[in-house]
Amino acid sequence: MSTSCSPPEVQAGGPRIALVGTPADLAALAPLRSAYAEAGITEALLAVAAPPARSELVELAGGADAVLLVYPRRRSARTVVDGPTIGAADGRRVPIGIVPALGGGALERFATTAAGLHRRGGYEQSVALLAQRSRRYAHLAGRIRALLLPQVSADSVLWWPAEAIVRDDLVAGLGHGLAVALYVGHGRPNGWVGYGGVRAHHLAAAPAACGLVLSLACHTLSRRRTGLSFTEALVMQGSAAAALGSTTSTQHVENARWSLRLVSALAGGCTSAGDLLAAAEPDSDVSRHYRLIGDPLAPLVDAPTARIAARALTDDVVFHPQREAS
Repeated sequence: MSTSCSPPEVQAGGPRIALVGTPADLAALAPLRSAYAEAGITEALLAVAAPPARSELVELAGGADAVLLVYPRRRSARTVVDGPTIGAADGRRVPIGIVPALGGGALERFATTAAGLHRRGGYEQSVALLAQRSRRYAHLAGRIRALLLPQVSADSVLWWPAEAIVRDDLVAGLGHGLAVALYVGHGRPNGWVGYGGVRAHHLAAAPAACGLVLSLACHTLSRRRTGLSFTEALVMQGSAAAALGSTTSTQHVENARWSLRLVSALAGGCTSAGDLLAAAEPDSDVSRHYRLIGDPLAPLVDAPTARIAARALTDDVVFHPQREAS
């Protein structure tokens, strides 16, 4: 099945998104809803006391190009939806982003961050490839890079494996606001194992948010022994407009196959987080372990000057194909 991105068939007026949450949750999303209106995105509101059943979500997806659902703080992401997309009755895969109702201004912070992505303008789409220090993960990241480069410019792909960059530089680089960051390696509920351990608080002071953070690793969306998972925290603290993480253990081979599908879709022209997942998700068993936290319509575009700043920070990081792919 092709993983290229095709423009969705939508009604006049642009994409349609269904927003689901309590009345207070929907009110907290006001900054994002304003950005949607500016971008010509049509919204449909469903005020509920609890997340809808799967059958109701399928019905919602039939009239939308994406769904954004706010779920209660006490619920884990694993129990809210079955995966990062919903199979609509017409055969489409409709992306669904979910966000926890944390209180304390967290929903407003998320909405403001996501709104900023929609107002970035520009067209540059950079991808940071991150890999734990391991021959296996460096090899996978090298395969991802090789898949991207025939279809995108070399300047747009940042090679940042743990063999070549330390955590402080990684954090600084991601803080410039790149379109996509993709990590392969081991994960835990509180973060990435690579780079000496990356936790959400390391990225909390980022001057600009990433569009989408993809953690192709175990457990980064699990709350086991932690109050809030790494993937949830990235979005709710404003470090990314959207983030993908797994709620449980995953197999390396399955993750590798899906990572290549995701990158193929990205190289094929996907311009939003949801489009990317919808293009890459069909027929992928591993995807059922993953959920998308954040805005499913988050544009995959760099902040102004992000690529220049990120490349200047790590201009001495060189790809060595024989060493990385051995």
